[in-house]
Amino acid sequence: MRIKLVRIISPLLLFCLMVVIFLLSAQTATKSGKTSHGFMYEFFCMFYPGFSQMATAVQDDIIGAFSFVFRKTAHFSLYFGCGFLSFFSVITYKRIKLVLRPFISFAVCVLYATSDEIHQYFVPGRSCEMRDILIDSSGALLATVILFLLCFFSKKIRNKIV
Repeated sequence: MRIKLVRIISPLLLFCLMVVIFLLSAQTATKSGKTSHGFMYEFFCMFYPGFSQMATAVQDDIIGAFSFVFRKTAHFSLYFGCGFLSFFSVITYKRIKLVLRPFISFAVCVLYATSDEIHQYFVPGRSCEMRDILIDSSGALLATVILFLLCFFSKKIRNKIV
């Protein structure tokens, strides 16, 4: 019963995450910048006491200083989630060799990251960057490796999926 539930929920959640990524990528550069700025503003308000009372120019300077790292961390994190969900989408299929399952999971993420960057190429003000594909793929790879190692070294899990 649990395996059937994983087979239904994991791909559904993966699809939802891919839709979110697609929608974020479909934003123009101006809209994407405003979205990132809004997230960062809320983040700093939560973790930096007094941030909301600072002058707007000071807030913008702080947000600007962290913008690149924040955006690339978002790439990594979203694709870590993709790696996690794609791993669970394929791991329970016993007809696929155990060693191939993480490769399939990772390949799905890399292909989606590549298609996402190509999609951004056609969005006004956005670009297709190999660096982003590498960052996205790194997030997916980390999730895949962690989950594969957990499955490989846990007899209880391995007995259910092998």
